[in-house]
Amino acid sequence: MEPLVSICCITYNQAEYLRRALDGFLAQQCDFAFEVILHDDASTDGTTDMVREYAARYPEIVRAVYQSENQYRTLGLALQYHYVFPLVRGKYIAICEGDDYWNDPSKLQQQVDFLEEHPDYGMVFTKAAVYCQASGQYRGYLGKAVTGGFEQLIRENTVSNQTACFRRDLFERYIAQIDPGSHPEWVTHDYPAWLWMIDHAKFHFIDRETAVYRVIVGSVSNGADKRRTFRFFCGVRDIVYFYLDRRQAHNRLNPRFVARTRA
Repeated sequence: MEPLVSICCITYNQAEYLRRALDGFLAQQCDFAFEVILHDDASTDGTTDMVREYAARYPEIVRAVYQSENQYRTLGLALQYHYVFPLVRGKYIAICEGDDYWNDPSKLQQQVDFLEEHPDYGMVFTKAAVYCQASGQYRGYLGKAVTGGFEQLIRENTVSNQTACFRRDLFERYIAQIDPGSHPEWVTHDYPAWLWMIDHAKFHFIDRETAVYRVIVGSVSNGADKRRTFRFFCGVRDIVYFYLDRRQAHNRLNPRFVARTRA
């Protein structure tokens, strides 16, 4: 049976966390088939063995991709456009990285039900609890409705990627138009996609916790190295400038915009 949803998960040296993520995928209670595209980027800590274990136990669900050399070093997050997204078969795509996890077995069913009933919506997302690995404590939530469209999202990314479920055809249009795989310098793959997609479809927010975002000291966006963290936020700034410049160029070419400015 062809999957209705493709869950995309990239992992690297996350043996301590990955099992929780995979069990969260497999616990989904759905009246449709789904697949897990699991990409191991040449891990060295036992993650690869775990990927092989789940691929062997659930061959009808888990489709594993193994790298012999780490691809992130040369491609950055663009590796997903080379090795993961081309394998997607589902009508819908969900994303969750190997150190985060889902804690609501009805997550996918709720999201797909909404998208099936509302063809003018391109994405459904929810709240994610924020878990601080170092302290072992939760500290609030991520996720907030995008009622202000592009203008709101350009100021703040309120869509937490481990909660998102979106249409594959919309995402493929984004890839064709923006070619994100040609931007290995982009420090996050989700935010540029959201900024394009919000201009082409509606987003629906479910005010309910379905996932956990794990804050790990040493990660790109939560590092103890202040210079590395600074470079991350500069990278986010570059994404914002890319879209602002693109919108400004579009407005200059839009006759209605020109007419308004001359009035």
